[in-house]
Amino acid sequence: MKDQFDSYYAKKYTVKERNKVWEIVAKKHLTIFQPFIKLLNRQSPNSSNHKDMNQNYDIVPYPNIPENTEFRSLNYAIKVYQGAQITRNWPNPFEVDFLKIEPNDVATILCRIGDLIIAHAILDTGADDSLFTDNIPEYLGIKIDKKNVHKLTGTVGDSQSIGTSYNVPITIGTEEDFITVIEKEISVIPTKKD
Repeated sequence: MKDQFDSYYAKKYTVKERNKVWEIVAKKHLTIFQPFIKLLNRQSPNSSNHKDMNQNYDIVPYPNIPENTEFRSLNYAIKVYQGAQITRNWPNPFEVDFLKIEPNDVATILCRIGDLIIAHAILDTGADDSLFTDNIPEYLGIKIDKKNVHKLTGTVGDSQSIGTSYNVPITIGTEEDFITVIEKEISVIPTKKD
């Protein structure tokens, strides 16, 4: 582990700085792994009773047991810990089928298009396009491209656009918490007269 640490920081720091940082890191890991190190010092890795104590682990034996200094014990404990194979009994995998339900709901929100406040804008979960009625671009002075016409479908019903408006800023939210999006294309439908 120290070799990896040294090779990673070799270009940025001197040997003295790296050793000082490594001592701090090693002391912190010694504190964390102290119970594990004591357990390893009490029992050799080839002992058969480690499976009785740690039923969830198969400890992979380490070929050469390092000298019993604190830093070498830490490295050994980390390597054994990393090499431990946790065995778990997961249930057999099963297939998940997601329901494909057509969107069929509407909601209303307060929004602002330019300086026009729309108290009840309809969010149609079944719509395939953004749209507004022709009185909105007329009020705001936004051009309508009457050559770009779409057939529209949604929960509210099917319709035919009379054109498209481009780059329309729409603000959603309150004065303190809001978001403004620029809608690149909005289909324009005729206003229904009551």
